[in-house]
Amino acid sequence: MTHVTLRGSFSDCSADYRVLSVSTEYLREIKCRVGAASERKCGESSVNRGESVQLGQTTLMTLKGGNQLLLCDDDQTFRVRRVEYSNTLLFAEEQPIEAHSPSAGAEARVTPSTLSGAGGEKKHVVVCSAERVFETKPAVPYC
Repeated sequence: MTHVTLRGSFSDCSADYRVLSVSTEYLREIKCRVGAASERKCGESSVNRGESVQLGQTTLMTLKGGNQLLLCDDDQTFRVRRVEYSNTLLFAEEQPIEAHSPSAGAEARVTPSTLSGAGGEKKHVVVCSAERVFETKPAVPYC
């Protein structure tokens, strides 16, 4: 997985996670995009005309049905269950750092209180884990 996008509702459960640290090497390996999932900007008609298609961001993690977390891509959907509660997680700020910024690769350290401050605005959103935090299983469609 090289790109991660989140729906805005994912930040509502950020208090469930503890961000410990993010290594510089890991930040270099992944491009993060945080925000509402955008719709595909070009329809099938542009494909039929032979025009190049620019796809919008694909939602990889969405919250559905309350506490159920689904991992989705264009081909499959997986049910996700958290199996560890303390680990190294990748997070993003509300205002993403520009890719050309000199501080983009800086190591980030955040305490749990930063994420779950009572009454204060949440400044960080958990994007994905740097280690195995989740267990995934293929989701079976309900008939």
